[in-house]
Amino acid sequence: MFLRCSYIVSNTLSVLQYTALESQSPHQFYYTPRGRNDRRGTRPCRYFLGSVRYSWVDVMVGGLVDRPRSVSLIDGGWLDKAREGFVSDAKWDLQSFADRLVPKYHWRFRTYYFDALPFKDRNKPTTNQQMQYRKKEDDLKSIDRLERFTVRCGYCKKTSVTGFIKNAGYQTAPTEILTVEQKMVDVLLATEMTRIAWSKEAQHIGLVAGDGDYVAAVEAAKGAGAIVRLFHIKTIATSVAPDLFDMVDERVDLTSIFQDMESGKPIPSK
Repeated sequence: MFLRCSYIVSNTLSVLQYTALESQSPHQFYYTPRGRNDRRGTRPCRYFLGSVRYSWVDVMVGGLVDRPRSVSLIDGGWLDKAREGFVSDAKWDLQSFADRLVPKYHWRFRTYYFDALPFKDRNKPTTNQQMQYRKKEDDLKSIDRLERFTVRCGYCKKTSVTGFIKNAGYQTAPTEILTVEQKMVDVLLATEMTRIAWSKEAQHIGLVAGDGDYVAAVEAAKGAGAIVRLFHIKTIATSVAPDLFDMVDERVDLTSIFQDMESGKPIPSK
């Protein structure tokens, strides 16, 4: 398809570049011819999608040019802590939140959501454990059914440590402390980020997390040519590792996004 190229063919001797400008319709853009013999103004270019300038050779030989893809990787446990006190449950919409993470002139290709199923004893699970496990499964299944969402699940493991508690005074016997930790979530997210970057699935990767274990994955993604943007917020429960903060290409504070969602402000046009 030559995109109404009667005007383009008449100017093939000049160097043309086209700047895609967004209009009212999400799929209607305008191109601006640039060159010594070009007339001023913009002309409608239906089905031409893009956010960077392309030469006329790219347009005529390559055909339609897609808008740059953006993929978001969300650590669900970190996000739940981050939004506490900012967005109420009544105003919270994960689909809307994912759309707000996309940079201007990009489109949300896919959102990957990472979380862990709660601990459930394999031998003798309690009634409470079974109820929490089923509820979490239903929640993650509903997220997976959102538009262009993919859920990756880890699991929780209970570990016990026996010893004397520091600064607890005189103790006649050691104390057993049980802890529940998430497993596989960090590995799944880091692996997915590396795969996306090296497979060229997206040019832009948004990371909603704060763990320092992602530093190596971010470095690998940058080495593949991807731009990594970190979405962070400064709270007591959601600190960001300094190494991760320094490694990413761009940084965005989530405070304004949460405030827009709580106030009901519409999503900015992309």
